Amino acid sequence: MTIRGYFVFDNRKHDISAYFLYLNREDAENLLGDAVVVVRTEQMRRDNEKLDRMFVMLTGRFYAAPTTDDSFAIGIKDIVRCTVWSDPSRPIGLKPHPTMQ
Repeated sequence: MTIRGYFVFDNRKHDISAYFLYLNREDAENLLGDAVVVVRTEQMRRDNEKLDRMFVMLTGRFYAAPTTDDSFAIGIKDIVRCTVWSDPSRPIGLKPHPTMQ
């Protein structure tokens, strides 16, 4: 399955590095907790600076893992593609259309 979202590398929780995919930037900045856990690949680790705090397109396999409070943690793993889709500092929707230049 392919999904787009706001990708965040977070190493503030429990002294471990974690990767999350949020629906939007505001959710990530306000720590709304609606993120999908991303099991990163080695290539994603190498590209961390390029991907962090960007809107990305991920292709991988979704999973749900039970948690201790009888809910589920949702994630994506076995990622076969991760590319930058849009840079929040230069949103894709604000770029001039190629035929209008």
